[in-house]
Amino acid sequence: MIERMLSVKEAARRCGVSDTTFDKLVNRKIAPQPVHHPDVKRRLWDIQEIDRYLDRVSGKGISKSPSMDLFRERLANATKS
Repeated sequence: MIERMLSVKEAARRCGVSDTTFDKLVNRKIAPQPVHHPDVKRRLWDIQEIDRYLDRVSGKGISKSPSMDLFRERLANATKS
């Protein structure tokens, strides 16, 4: 069974980046934001949101557009710092 909610380590691993880089992407609102559940204190990410994010970054199913170019540029800059 695949769990739907991911910890920060699991979400970062699924995105292929370090925990630190993933936190930077989240803080800059490039990567999906954590889901806030009133009964859970730790940050969790919905695996479906992560997968949609990865689809956008990879360009899967998305036509070429200036907004996607800007998105990819912001992503590249976020991972450099």
